[in-house]
Amino acid sequence: MPQGWNRNLVLLLTLLGVGIVSAQAEESAAARSARMKREFEQQSQQMKKDFEKHKKQNSAAAKATDTARTKPAAPTAAQFDPQAAPRPEVSFDAFLRAARSAKSFEEILPYLPADKREYYEREQRQYDPEQARERRLRYEKEGKLDAAAIQHLTQPPYVSGLKGYRGMALKVNEFVSATTKGDRATLNVTIHIDETINGVRYTKSTATIGLIGEGNTWKFESFQEGIEARR
Repeated sequence: MPQGWNRNLVLLLTLLGVGIVSAQAEESAAARSARMKREFEQQSQQMKKDFEKHKKQNSAAAKATDTARTKPAAPTAAQFDPQAAPRPEVSFDAFLRAARSAKSFEEILPYLPADKREYYEREQRQYDPEQARERRLRYEKEGKLDAAAIQHLTQPPYVSGLKGYRGMALKVNEFVSATTKGDRATLNVTIHIDETINGVRYTKSTATIGLIGEGNTWKFESFQEGIEARR
């Protein structure tokens, strides 16, 4: 083979080798670039997730702190002193007189135990007239409740409380007996009723009153109407 051909062949092989290496280098660079891009995107997504997570945690913590700062402390029941407390029927009579003449629920609250006071105060703070209106419309549309039940379920807690305790107090007629055990007292009373059973009208019945001692007095806790009815 002529010497010129040899030189040309070597030159051609050299160029081909350089081209192959160059192509491999370009592919390697492209692969590295793609890999780096994927890693960057993954890191960015993870950073975004971490940021949102910390943002929610900080928001929840701030909300909890604000709630703790603004939420009124729940009433704590005072230690009961039975030696300083009057007879339970005396405290109950004071409750009856206050409930019967009350014009607002705030006049009745002092005669209730700490947990009941806290309950009514919390419910009154959270009462939303607009939500109550929506519930009233929903109840009326469903047609499962009468007007009195709908009113009771949608009126402000203080209005409901005043009506309920005042109505109960007006039913009580006479004190019968009382028993005490520690900071608990049970009273038996007679009450007024107006019921007709099998054509017979009954106007009297009985009820059991539960009181709990707080501080130097007794607080009204429960009312349980008896099953006995008399004419």
